[in-house]
Amino acid sequence: MKKTREYYKELLDLGYVEGQELTPEQVRQYKQGILPPGVRPENIVNWPTYEYYTYCPDIDSEEFMKKSQFITIRHLRTIKKCLVFIVVLIAINLGASVIAGLAAIMQAVSYMGV
Repeated sequence: MKKTREYYKELLDLGYVEGQELTPEQVRQYKQGILPPGVRPENIVNWPTYEYYTYCPDIDSEEFMKKSQFITIRHLRTIKKCLVFIVVLIAINLGASVIAGLAAIMQAVSYMGV
């Protein structure tokens, strides 16, 4: 996979890495093409709507896989909690429907005089 600016932006957005916001001096140097040793232009991500620049460090594939698994587990746990909540609501609704149905049947029976 080619590591482009979009790749690093996704790493930041998804929470795989912590970015460092560049100081105004560093932004000026970046715009002039002066980069510190070991920093590639792809590692500098900017959001045009906010006009700030962030340095995104690189991570190796092993660390990426570990974080992916943790994020997946966290999302699965959230999905499970939501499903339990929905099932409980459905059970309450079914119970209320059965009670309302039985009450309607009892009221109809009492009107018939039986």
